[in-house]
Amino acid sequence: MMAGKQTKLFLGVGSGLLEVTGNGSWNVRPMGLMGTGGIRGLVIDAKDPDRMYAATLRAGVQRSRDGGRTWEDANEGVLYLEGYSICQQPQTAELYLGTQPASVFKSSDGGDSWTDCSKLRDMEETLFWTFPQAPHIAHVRDIQVSAVDPKLVYGAVEEGWVVHSNDGGDSWVTLKQGVEFDSHAVTLMPDDVNVVLATSGFGVYRSEDGGRTFDRSDEGIKGQLGGGYMSPAVVHPKRPNTLYAAAAEVPPPWWRTRKPGANSHFFRSDDQGRSWQQLQHGDEVITGGPRAIAIDPEDPDRVFFGLMNGGLWMTEDGGKSVNKVLEGLEGPVGAIQFARQ
Repeated sequence: MMAGKQTKLFLGVGSGLLEVTGNGSWNVRPMGLMGTGGIRGLVIDAKDPDRMYAATLRAGVQRSRDGGRTWEDANEGVLYLEGYSICQQPQTAELYLGTQPASVFKSSDGGDSWTDCSKLRDMEETLFWTFPQAPHIAHVRDIQVSAVDPKLVYGAVEEGWVVHSNDGGDSWVTLKQGVEFDSHAVTLMPDDVNVVLATSGFGVYRSEDGGRTFDRSDEGIKGQLGGGYMSPAVVHPKRPNTLYAAAAEVPPPWWRTRKPGANSHFFRSDDQGRSWQQLQHGDEVITGGPRAIAIDPEDPDRVFFGLMNGGLWMTEDGGKSVNKVLEGLEGPVGAIQFARQ
């Protein structure tokens, strides 16, 4: 990292929102949202960096107008307050929220009100949606809208394949040809709207036809039960063939019952997700499973990885090495965002 260069991150964790600042040594400051069940999605408004939106597990959408110092409910029209994911289209500033039970809500007025994208729940595939743990209710673990075409929206249902809308959430289809049922996240390529990457509980899948068909795409990612239990993937903004992700060797039930835990590793792809190479992180066994990932838009060789056991790791050299930044944060690191000036 360049000497003197300060990084400011916002982390959504199990205990609320944290502000992390530093350039080698790190200062952690609580920023509120305690008692909301934890944060699984975080957005800094594309047009106003003082406006932030958090998807919380007990309090739905929480909104800040002052850079995270104070927060307010922003749930008018939201039927379910278990928020799992949130995203924003950068040109239109429209927001999408993914919840449990698996539903999507859309806001066109900065979170003042939300519209239920109810046709998502009308698909016949919803009869198969589930979750391994009681009460076995599926959720939209990830929601993404194309930065190129504001009408293209994709969601990852845990568990229930990938869902897609080509009209801004008015209608939906299920994408399940060749993709894993246990869906974790969707990554859209900035240079080609037809290329879609889906990470899952069993590796990575890649589509070149907008998600209609997928092929297994996790060469180099090895897990005892397949291709690994995956984090989202992020794209290098200046080199769209370069992606980063993390993977656990085994799914969550084994994280607490075996000595190496998740045994997570970090990966980079230089061919737009077709194959992956493992990154070096020293001799430490990483017992926490992967959850969140973010790439620095000002210095894309710096990538941060958030773990379910409260750990934060980073590379600052494009993946030549990955090092621990923080550990012991309360609850999972469910969301990471870089502050903007």
